[in-house]
Amino acid sequence: MMTWEALHMAGLKNPHIIFFVFFSTLLTYHVHSLINEVYPASTTRHQWNLRNRHILIIFIITALTGTVFFFVPFIQHPIPFLLAGLLTFLYSAPNLKGKPFVFLRSIAVGKTLYLACMWTYVTAILPIIAIDPASHKILDAFTGNRFFLVYAICILFDRRDQQEDREKGIRALPTLLNERSIGMLYFTSLILSIFFAIMYSWPAFNTTTIFLLLPPVICLFLFHPTRYRKGDLLYYILLDGLMMLSALLQAIYLYFHLHS
Repeated sequence: MMTWEALHMAGLKNPHIIFFVFFSTLLTYHVHSLINEVYPASTTRHQWNLRNRHILIIFIITALTGTVFFFVPFIQHPIPFLLAGLLTFLYSAPNLKGKPFVFLRSIAVGKTLYLACMWTYVTAILPIIAIDPASHKILDAFTGNRFFLVYAICILFDRRDQQEDREKGIRALPTLLNERSIGMLYFTSLILSIFFAIMYSWPAFNTTTIFLLLPPVICLFLFHPTRYRKGDLLYYILLDGLMMLSALLQAIYLYFHLHS
């Protein structure tokens, strides 16, 4: 949905890049789960991964097949995809054993910043430059809105994972800053996301502006409720869902607008 939204904003269409992002995302998450040997032993996630490694491998093979198939149309311009692969590797690498990978765990704020950069690049920049390598359609304000929204949501996820990151030796932001400093960074990021949402269509203020504003505005009210809650419903439905909320609203609006 986030990839489709970037294409829609830029006036581009290409289902191959949408399916590439879909399968490569599945591939990334399942590889990350397979190689992640440094979860705290007591976590449900770690226990499930250990019991179901064969399922992870099946998903990896399926996702890899889809990733390669939908990459073929873009094979003449591989650099943007290689950069995406590098960002993906740098995120998962700290979970591998070996001195170079253990060192990556000590890089301050690396986890939070890399993840936000990777999400933004793959869903807001890669789709456009993959279709038109010489494109001048990169949407600066839209990209800024997305980056700071994703960054704020990543802060909440990292705050939830404080114990796990400390056991791994990963110096994510919540392991370095106190609650007040984390809150300042979180709300600053959301204010910047709101600013870029307004700037996207400035001086106009239309439905697209409202759609882009809704996720960061909703997030303004989630910092304290998420402090002591770690349920999957909150994080994997609500917070992850907020990242694609504007795209979902755009799609619904477009559907009814075309069929009205």
